[in-house]
Amino acid sequence: MKAIKGWRYRHQLFSRFDNGIEFDKEGFESSKSESVALFIARHLPGKTVLDAFTGIGGCAIAFAREGKHVISVEINDERSRMAQNNAMVYGVESQINFVVGDLIKLWRRFDFDAAYFDPSWGGLGYENLASLNFSSFKPNVLHLIKKLTDLGKSVAITLPLNFDLNELKRIKKGAHLYFNEQYGKPYCIHCIWVAAPEIIDAQDQEMDRGAVARAPDHSLNRARQKQRIGCASLCAATHRSYVTTTAVEL
Repeated sequence: MKAIKGWRYRHQLFSRFDNGIEFDKEGFESSKSESVALFIARHLPGKTVLDAFTGIGGCAIAFAREGKHVISVEINDERSRMAQNNAMVYGVESQINFVVGDLIKLWRRFDFDAAYFDPSWGGLGYENLASLNFSSFKPNVLHLIKKLTDLGKSVAITLPLNFDLNELKRIKKGAHLYFNEQYGKPYCIHCIWVAAPEIIDAQDQEMDRGAVARAPDHSLNRARQKQRIGCASLCAATHRSYVTTTAVEL
């Protein structure tokens, strides 16, 4: 196997890595740290979550650990098998329904009240581009996110730091943005639309009371939206998450 980016941080991706976690290069390098995955799980309301691009299962496991039922959809059958094995390592496999197939074609078959999207950001070199938009993703999930938010579903998506946030104006207003670090470096943005905004507002107020980090200025400077958005910085260099939330007029 070729050298894997972030290998020395493998126990941040899966604290039980040595207990039998299975992976391939792409699945490993696409995974969120465990603390980031749990952060998403805690901030996305819903009893049943559609995990649209499961990969090797990090976020699906986090949703299940937070007591949710998960519909895990992964187009790569071997990677889906790895995700199932990894869920067994954490003892949450009974809470996850593993489905192999194309999410864009299958989503109408499932009954869920929340969805999480982590599509491919366009392949190698995406970070060197001036900006990315929804059409850069494989697949483009813009229309599906618009459909789900219009249906009253809570939705979260992981975005690269060079994503053009003006694109979010094409979806329902009221998104909450969280600027995240991984391996001690700025990594991504999580955007969450919630069906009941008072839930995430209460969560953000709770984070304010225990905050020890500030939202990075370089990330806030990228945001140019006019609506009021909750912004946060999540430091995931260790297994603990340090979060602060700031309401910003963008």
